[in-house]
Amino acid sequence: MNDTMSPIPVFIGNFRSGTTLLANLLGFHEQISPWFETKGLCELLRWQRVLKDPINGSFESSLIQPKHPIGFDADVVSFRFESDLRETLDRISGAKMSGKGSHESYPVGHDRLLYGLEEALDLLSQWRSVVGKCQSHEVLAKANGDLIKGLGMLHLGYDQKLFWVNKTPEITRFGEELESALGPTKRILMLRDGRDVIQSASKLGWADPAEIGAWWKGMILESRGGGSTSKDLYLEIRYEDLLKDPVGGLNQVLHFLEVEERGLEMVEQYRQFVGLSDKPPRSLSEDGRNQFLPFLDVAFLEQLGYPI
Repeated sequence: MNDTMSPIPVFIGNFRSGTTLLANLLGFHEQISPWFETKGLCELLRWQRVLKDPINGSFESSLIQPKHPIGFDADVVSFRFESDLRETLDRISGAKMSGKGSHESYPVGHDRLLYGLEEALDLLSQWRSVVGKCQSHEVLAKANGDLIKGLGMLHLGYDQKLFWVNKTPEITRFGEELESALGPTKRILMLRDGRDVIQSASKLGWADPAEIGAWWKGMILESRGGGSTSKDLYLEIRYEDLLKDPVGGLNQVLHFLEVEERGLEMVEQYRQFVGLSDKPPRSLSEDGRNQFLPFLDVAFLEQLGYPI
C-alpha cells in the first residue's frame, strides 16, 4: 500500500461469527488499528437507507439499537448514537458487562475505540448542525461520511498506525449506504455454520432460535447484495477456516487489505496472550447442534458449504 495515499475504509461484519477474533488478530499488525464496537454508526446508515427509500422504515425500525426512541430524524438518531457510545465506553471501562460469553477473552479487547466521549460528541454536534431537519439523502450521506471519517481519524490518532479497520456486526449489510457516504469501501463478511450461530446467540439470550436463524441468513444475503462485491472490495472468510488455519486465513485478509502478509508472526503474538484452538467452541453433540436445523434454511446452509 502506498503510505502517501488514504486507504479505502474497511468494515468487518456479522454476528457470533468470529468478527471479534479477526479484529483482535489484525490488531497485531503494525499498520492496522482495529476499531470496534460502534453500533451507533449503523444508526446513521439506517436513517440514510430509510430517507432514500421510506419503504424500508418498518423493517429498519425493528432493528434500531437501542430500541427507543423510535423514528428517524436528527434528534432521535443522535440520541441513539450517543447512547451506544456511552454504553461502549462503559463496557471498556468495566462499568458494564461486555456481552460476550464467559469463555471469550481477547488481547485487544471485546470493544475498542480510543477517543473520549467529549471528542466524539463534538463531532456529533457538527453532524447535527449539518443534517438539522434533513430531507436530502445526499446531504445526509455526506454528513454521515464526514462523521465516520472524523471518528476514525480520532481513533487512529491515538494508535499512531496507518489506517483503521472498523468491526461492527451489522455494518456490512449497509454496503450501498457506506459507498454513498464514503466512496469505495472494503467489506469483510465472516461466515459461520448457522447451527453454531443459533446456539451461541441463544446461550446469550439474544432472541429465540427462529429469529436468530432469520438474522443469520438475512445478514449474509444483504451483505452480498448491497454495495460492490468485486473481489477487490468484498471478501468472505469462514470462521471455521480461520480457526483451522489462522495463518493462512489471516494472510488472506492481509492480502485483501494490501498490507504485508505477516500472519505467522501475528498469530504467534496472539497466542502469547490467548490460546487459539483449531476447533470451534461447542458444548453440544452433533445431534444437539442439529436440533437448530428447523430454524434454518437448510438448503442455504448447504450452499454455504456446511453439510448436514
